[in-house]
Amino acid sequence: MRLLLIGLLLTGPVLGQTKKSEADYSEADCEAMGGVHARGDVQTRMGTYPDCLVLERVSYSTTDEDVKTVRTHKAVAWEYDWGSKPYEALGQAIHYGALSGALPGVAIILRDDTNADADCRGVNRLLASLDYLGMRGVDIQLRFLGPGVDDCFEKE
Repeated sequence: MRLLLIGLLLTGPVLGQTKKSEADYSEADCEAMGGVHARGDVQTRMGTYPDCLVLERVSYSTTDEDVKTVRTHKAVAWEYDWGSKPYEALGQAIHYGALSGALPGVAIILRDDTNADADCRGVNRLLASLDYLGMRGVDIQLRFLGPGVDDCFEKE
């Protein structure tokens, strides 16, 4: 019995099938955006922590015709969650945005395993909610990441 249990525990890592956590995705994505992974670093006045806070910044670019452009990017408080939990992600993003003064941002992690169908259903529910909020002038940023992104969206 012990040998079987040890064999089952080692099978995942040995075969390269270790599951990534929400934090694995959020930390890497937040760093790539130049944000502050806020767990413990950025606390709201209510004692809560957004997953990532990307501060307001300005970017400069030059076109092929030597036209210089300046773009201001607003601050975004990002909430990362699995695709199967759209309402939790949306609610927390609005909470963090309201308390930080930043735009709320929802980053949905999509899996390609047994949770893929639930993640894709969650995406459809989230998009319906965002359409409703958008018609009322509520601006919420949206990102999708993870290995299941292509599975939830049809290719054109």
